[in-house]
Amino acid sequence: MTGYETDGHRYIPMALEKGAACVLCEKEPAESVPYVLTPDSRAALAAVGKNWFRDPAAEMTLIGITGTNGKTTTTYLLKDILEQCLGAKVGLIGTNQNMIGSEVIPTERTTPESFELQGLFRKMRPAGGRTCS
Repeated sequence: MTGYETDGHRYIPMALEKGAACVLCEKEPAESVPYVLTPDSRAALAAVGKNWFRDPAAEMTLIGITGTNGKTTTTYLLKDILEQCLGAKVGLIGTNQNMIGSEVIPTERTTPESFELQGLFRKMRPAGGRTCS
């Protein structure tokens, strides 16, 4: 991906050394490698992630919380209310941590990349999670 600080295309040789079999890219790679050319690698990664993890969110109720202040507090309150009052199994994807039920999954970024997000949804489904806030 072309990012804000660097161009991911620069790392194609390293990815190949680590075993990459194909490259999803916005520019034709200089290296001899199978590739899929796309005008928007972020959108393509989202589609790849959704398909790779077999669209786990399609079977879930997703609740998004936006705003300037109080998002983290609201997600924890909502998770607790749904679990305590409805007996729901709830996943949480947040700034401080991600959770599947009571299992804490550390996070390095405040917002997961689309592929990571689909992976979290897939982990939530076998755990019985049908709701994610």
